[in-house]
Amino acid sequence: MREYHMDRLTTMEMARKEGREEAGKTIFRLMEKVLGSEQCWIWDASLNNYGYGTFWYKDRHDIAQRASYELFVGDIPADKFVLHSCDNPSCINPHHLFVGTHQDNMADMVAKGRSKQGEINRFSKLKTEQVIEILRLYKNGFKNKTALAKRFSVKPPTIHKIVTGQSWKNIDRETIHQERLNE
Repeated sequence: MREYHMDRLTTMEMARKEGREEAGKTIFRLMEKVLGSEQCWIWDASLNNYGYGTFWYKDRHDIAQRASYELFVGDIPADKFVLHSCDNPSCINPHHLFVGTHQDNMADMVAKGRSKQGEINRFSKLKTEQVIEILRLYKNGFKNKTALAKRFSVKPPTIHKIVTGQSWKNIDRETIHQERLNE
């Protein structure tokens, strides 16, 4: 059996005292698969392709962080996700978990610099220099998105998203605009 921290044991004991014997057994089973740590509780069992722990919970395979959150904190609304404050997908420490929407998760990813923007995104069809050129051409009056798309071998919606700032948000559009004013 692994070494447990006092707060883990206390939580299991509390579950037993509250008459949640089954929850106590599940917590024990969950914690057997965790490496001891003062901060992150690292899942040391099966992981999915994204590095999240998998755990048999409520008659199905679930993400271990969801089971941890439900067991230690409470129910998760049906339309919500369990997110990490520590950004460690194998962590199941309930103090590092919080509930949010998919949009919250994406905003957190961008805010922490974990999103793959620009040409480092494996789906990117353009290089940074090409996007800057598209923005310069558009700012200088070349407004035909279909022609721009053909010139850069992409589809018109790609050009639209670039010029409206919906994609390639990492490009400093103000600098490009200032360059035009200085010409």
